[in-house]
Amino acid sequence: MTEYTIILPWGERILHANQRLHWAEHNRRVQAVRKSVYVSALLGKYPKGVPHATITLTWHPPRAYRTDAENLAPLLKACVDGLALGTGKTLGYGLTADDTPRYVTTRCVIGDPIPQGKLLLHIALDGDA
Repeated sequence: MTEYTIILPWGERILHANQRLHWAEHNRRVQAVRKSVYVSALLGKYPKGVPHATITLTWHPPRAYRTDAENLAPLLKACVDGLALGTGKTLGYGLTADDTPRYVTTRCVIGDPIPQGKLLLHIALDGDA
């Protein structure tokens, strides 16, 4: 099994389920996350077209929060979209053919607090292309 880790450039959660953003601001943040993950995969020369990947988003908050991992779902969705094959209109690296459960298993984890916070995206390839 091949594994990769992307350190995302946001210590705080850039997207989370409890936000109430204007649609344009929400879209700007989603596109920033997708592009960041896409560029990381491109520079890391990740394989394309793998049969299945397990993707785990781990957030280490800057201080002890009472939060649930499901609040990270919008951020994880944008990360997975940046890794999976894109369409003509959306940016996607092509690590897997799609972002459906057939190709991708996802999960969110809340880690121990770290000053300034840290977001990590762990990618485990369950099969090689």
